[in-house]
Amino acid sequence: MPERRPLRSKQSSRRVTLRDVAREAGVSIATASRVLNNSPSVSPETREDVLRVFARLEFAPDPLARALNAGGTNTVGAVIPTINHAIFAAFLEALEARLDANGYRLLIATTGMDSRVELERARSLLEMGARALIVTGLDHEPELTSLARRFGAPVVATSIYEASASMPTIGYDNVELGRQAMRHLLDLGHRDVALVSGPTAQNDRARLRIRGAESVEGVGSLRTIETELSVGGGVAAAKQALAWDRRPTALLCVTDLVALGALFELQRSGLRLPRDMSVIGFDHISWSEHSHPRLTCISLPVAAMGQESAQAICDFLTDGTPIPSVQLQGEIKVRGSTCRPPDGP
Repeated sequence: MPERRPLRSKQSSRRVTLRDVAREAGVSIATASRVLNNSPSVSPETREDVLRVFARLEFAPDPLARALNAGGTNTVGAVIPTINHAIFAAFLEALEARLDANGYRLLIATTGMDSRVELERARSLLEMGARALIVTGLDHEPELTSLARRFGAPVVATSIYEASASMPTIGYDNVELGRQAMRHLLDLGHRDVALVSGPTAQNDRARLRIRGAESVEGVGSLRTIETELSVGGGVAAAKQALAWDRRPTALLCVTDLVALGALFELQRSGLRLPRDMSVIGFDHISWSEHSHPRLTCISLPVAAMGQESAQAICDFLTDGTPIPSVQLQGEIKVRGSTCRPPDGP
């Protein structure tokens, strides 16, 4: 005859809560919580009574609730535009490694470059116990900072450096890097350049790079193409530039992903690169060293940015060290996708 197991409490059809335990033991929820957290303020007799109820009801405390009651979880939230981009993958890898070395865990949410979605994702991460938030750039809904403040969580903006910002920024001077990219083309003799970017409406990094490029004097014609932030967007941008009556001699793409699509389309159109058209990108994604031709690009220190962001947050959470703004330096990697134009000096 099969062994009969004792019936569980009538609450077993749902998760047993601390309220159930308190009611069964005849104590307040606060007292039951103190027993759960081994508080010395509970008498031995009451403690034994509550512990017996815990055992009888097979109470399993919610890990997140316990962590929050104890002062917070060891998690940090990162809200990023997309994970479908190698630059964010490299950043997250470095960020998570440094957090892990300090005993913290990473929660990730994506926004699709929509600030309202970002706000809701941030709210979800904070409600899950994230003790700090990492965001991209400074284009955010006004409620983001007040939301984080209610949860007592610092917010760090990455991929941008602005010492006067209302939150710490750990990243680079996008305006200056835009200037560097344009100066390289100008020094080669290019005077007719097309600036190619992804959507700029909620992307201050792209707008700043464009501003930097536009601030360089000496360019005869500078036209702008806004496209999807994808390889397909780069293909579409190259097609548009090729259809102009006066074709530019160079494309300055403010992200490598778009530059890759442009390389594909220009070569498919029969152009000999870089002789017929130069292409420069931004990011220094790993494939840029292996494309044909190898891509000239602005190299962004994304791994260092991940490490710096993680360490600054860990220092703050561990001992209250203020989170500083940190400027990281990018540099140009000159390779085979840029050269003097055919009729240049």
